[in-house]
This record gives sequence, structure tokens and C-alpha cells, in this order.
Amino acid sequence: MADQVAVLPVPNLPLPILAQPEDLSEELSEGRSENHSERLGDWDFRDPKPDENPMISYSSPTVTLLVGPEKVAMMAHRAFLTNYDGFFATCLKDDRFAEGMKNKISLPDEETEKIGKILMFLYTGKLWSPLPDSVACPSNTELVEFYTLADKYCLKELANIAVNYVGPGRWCQEPFPWSLFKRLNDSVLRGSMMWSKLVEWVCREILSDHNSDEYLGELRSIVDGLGSDPSAAIDFLREISDIRTARAGAVIAWAASEGEAGASAHGWDNSPISHSVLYADHGCLIELDSILNAGFRLEIAITIELLHGISDQRKATLNEHSYMW
Repeated sequence: MADQVAVLPVPNLPLPILAQPEDLSEELSEGRSENHSERLGDWDFRDPKPDENPMISYSSPTVTLLVGPEKVAMMAHRAFLTNYDGFFATCLKDDRFAEGMKNKISLPDEETEKIGKILMFLYTGKLWSPLPDSVACPSNTELVEFYTLADKYCLKELANIAVNYVGPGRWCQEPFPWSLFKRLNDSVLRGSMMWSKLVEWVCREILSDHNSDEYLGELRSIVDGLGSDPSAAIDFLREISDIRTARAGAVIAWAASEGEAGASAHGWDNSPISHSVLYADHGCLIELDSILNAGFRLEIAITIELLHGISDQRKATLNEHSYMW
């Protein structure tokens, strides 16, 4: 192994990154290897075009990241590692820590593929490779993975991008997996921005009028997951309540702006009786909260019946404005 350079085994990463045995790290970083360019071949990205990122110097010192228990060395420019506030910038800042003085960071519990994803973002500001043969976009599962990595390494910008892109119809379509919530929960990220975004997405899907077999299958998967995690189910129920409250408030405000005649013409009786429909929704949800807190399993049929029942009641009340629900 001492006389070979192992190229980072992560495809489609247009980065100045190398993976190699630790004993070759200093030799390559200082440019003492006479034939390393030949041995790297197509994966030698250390000399990119000067106009690719004019704001950051590619001539800055290289930092060795020792990844995993085998200490696989991944080399990257210090300027890129410190371009965003976070774990790497803190380690290397002002040479206050040993990592900064030695330009070497040990990550014994990490995987090379995950570090490769982080370096992709640090070098390009993107979550996927711009190479022609790369996948055009990450799946929702991959976006959640990016988010957990962003949280672990305190990269707020990476977290924000992942949250902005996750959801239906944005990028790659896939059946909704309950595992996304489990992944966040296992990473102690319940209540995070990503958790809230996914909860909102699912609740809006539940309140929509999809009838396809694929959608019903996804809904069944979601409710199965809720049944196994009562506290998460409460998050969903409260989000559903908040969404419906906001929508009801918008319709009530619209009706008031239309005036009494306009509201009557559109089938909306702007009176306390009409407002009671909204309060009935809250009553159902509060009752369901108490059931879940008692530890009972939320059955699929009951959930669908409750949600569809509320939806039907609302549609009847709002008449021709049912599209808002």
C-alpha cells in the first residue's frame, strides 16, 4: 500500500480531493512526489481552471482529513474548508488548535462518502455534481442525509439549501418513506427546520384530494409510522390544525372584505355559526391528541375517516371555494 495512491472511491466529485494512505499525505501536500500526477489520472482535480471560483484561492495550503478507523486521507484546500462558518473553519481558524497548526483533522467515526458530500458543497456551493454524467438532483432521502451532515458539522448554509429543496415535485420523485422522520429522530433533530418542513409537506398531502393508488399507499405508510410513534403523530395533528386554521382565517378575512352581500353570494355565511365549523375541527384534533397521549395506536381507517370527514364538512361549508381545502 505504501507505494500506491488510492483515489477517492466516490464518483462524480469534481473536487481537488485525494484519498490515500496516511503516510503519503505530507509527501503529496508538499508536492514532493515526482510522479503523483500520472498515478492519479482522470481523478486529479487539484488544478482546476482559474475562473471556476475566483473568490477562493486554489493555491492555499492543503489540509488532510483522516477519515474513518482506517484513517483514509482526503486532501482539500484550506481556503474552501474555512469558507463557511462551521466545524472545519473553527478547527483551522487562526491556528489556535492543533488541527490548524498541522493542517490535519482526524474524523475517526466518519465515512469517506459523507465527507465527500460535504466537500462537494464546500467547493461548489451545490448539493450535486455539475458533471454531465452525474445524477441531476438528490432525492428527498439524500436531502435529509445532507441536513443531518449539516447539523453535525454546523454548516447552516448547507442545512438551509437542503430544507429549501426537499418536498414533492421539487426534484426527484420517490414514494414517501417514513424512514425520513426516523432518520431525523435518531439524529436528535425532531423539531428541526427539516422536521417541520416534512411535517408541513405530509399534512398538506393528507389534506389534498389525491386518489391514486400510489398516493394512498404513501398515506398508509405515513399513518403506519404515526401509529408507531404517538409523539410524532401529535406533531402532525397540530400541524394539520395550524394549516386548517390559517386557511380558514384567510377565507373568513376574504368573506369579510367582500361584505355581507358578497359573502352570501359566494355561499359563505359570515356568522358565529359558520365559525363553529373551525372550532369543531380543533375539538376533533384535541380529542385525538389525548388518545395518542394515552398510548393508543392510531388506526389507518380511523385516521382516514376522520380527515376525510373534516374535509367533506369543510367543503360543504365553503361551497365553491372548496379548492382552498
